[in-house]
Amino acid sequence: MDESIRLYQRGLVRTLLMSGAVDPGNGHSEPLVMKARAVERGVPEAAILLDEAGVDTASTVRNSARLLRAAGLQRALVVSHYYHQPRVKMLFDRAGVRAYTVPARMQRRMLKEPYFVLREIAAYYHSFLLE
Repeated sequence: MDESIRLYQRGLVRTLLMSGAVDPGNGHSEPLVMKARAVERGVPEAAILLDEAGVDTASTVRNSARLLRAAGLQRALVVSHYYHQPRVKMLFDRAGVRAYTVPARMQRRMLKEPYFVLREIAAYYHSFLLE
């Protein structure tokens, strides 16, 4: 989230797209929470698109591609964790969006990071074959 705000503040992007889902447990919208943080940091509301149906990576990419096309955008800087970038790029390319990945800055290593890396390897091959 913070990396996308930095990209906006540096003038490298004109629009931010916040993607995620509404938590069924508490009803909070991840994209709305991200939007509020961006607005707090000076990003105008008009420069923010929301996707509240991004329940997984494939859904996020499909929804994002549709929203980007509707906004007249054909390429995107996609911020994600380093281990997620190859799959995100592949899926955006398949969706017809020229995607350039930007690693999210990590303040500290995640406790479950090895698990996430292994999970992402399996997910990449799943997406490669089935998405």
